[in-house]
Amino acid sequence: MRTGLLILLLVVSGCRDSVKKPDASAEVAQRAKIVEQTKNYIDSLAAKTNTIAKLANASSGAEISQTLQQLTAGITEWKPKYFMLRAQMIGKGIDDMDVEAYYQAAAKNVVEAFNQVEIKLRTRSDISAFDKDLERAHDKIYFLAF
Repeated sequence: MRTGLLILLLVVSGCRDSVKKPDASAEVAQRAKIVEQTKNYIDSLAAKTNTIAKLANASSGAEISQTLQQLTAGITEWKPKYFMLRAQMIGKGIDDMDVEAYYQAAAKNVVEAFNQVEIKLRTRSDISAFDKDLERAHDKIYFLAF
């Protein structure tokens, strides 16, 4: 009886050792991938400054209005996905202040670029053609800073 119990104990302890432990390197790689995806997505926000630059060169009020609408729609779609990526990071236990600083820098650049263009646009004589769109874009862009 003791021999059987001893054999059973050895088999069970051997099975326990053969159970795969989570691969730490795979977990680190997955975390790094999420951080990289988030940073790449933040870079897509920085690309919005190109759209903002188009506003300064626009000739008609209708063109400015259309560009402002595109900018507002783009930022409206952008923010929820960013929150989703940040939630994935939190879910994986990643508290990366570098990503938050990266986001804050990108948001600051977009806000500053918009400020410069907004000042120019407010001095235009045809502001009535795009004033409401300018206000909507202003609200969406300033929401990024928070």
